[in-house]
This record gives sequence, C-alpha cells and structure tokens, in this order.
Amino acid sequence: MRYFYKLDNTIRTYPWGSKQGIASVLGKKNISNDPWAELWMGAHPAAPSMIDKADGKVSLLSLIEANQELLLGKKTAAAFRLFA
Repeated sequence: MRYFYKLDNTIRTYPWGSKQGIASVLGKKNISNDPWAELWMGAHPAAPSMIDKADGKVSLLSLIEANQELLLGKKTAAAFRLFA
C-alpha cells in the first residue's frame, strides 16, 4: 500500500464565493463560472476527497475505513473509534 496519495478534492459553490479566488490558487479554470466558496479536503462523508488508484477511484473515507490502523495508527484509530 502507498502512503501518499494525490487527492482530488470537492469544490463547494455558494453565492458568497469567488469566481476566480480558489481557481487561481489551484491553477484551474472555473469553466462553470460558479462562485467557488470552499475547497473540501479530507474524509467528510458529504464530500470526501477522491484518490486515483490502479483499479479506479476510491474515496479517502473508504480507504481509511478499510485501513484504519495502518493509515491513522493504532492509538488514533482506537481513541476515536471512527468506524465500526
């Protein structure tokens, strides 16, 4: 198992966002011209980061669920009991 992954993160759009701000930081074009308000990175169930693996895309949440102790460490996995 690799321990470093390039994350594909979710951009949340809200009326108070900017059409250029996050796009310019990421070096991406805002093709939809929607106001980008938040860049979500992590394993939040509503918009987990995605990872490209040899066998397809998988969410960071799914990867952590399947490998809790390896990716989080025994102490953290036990302390938070993140997944039953």
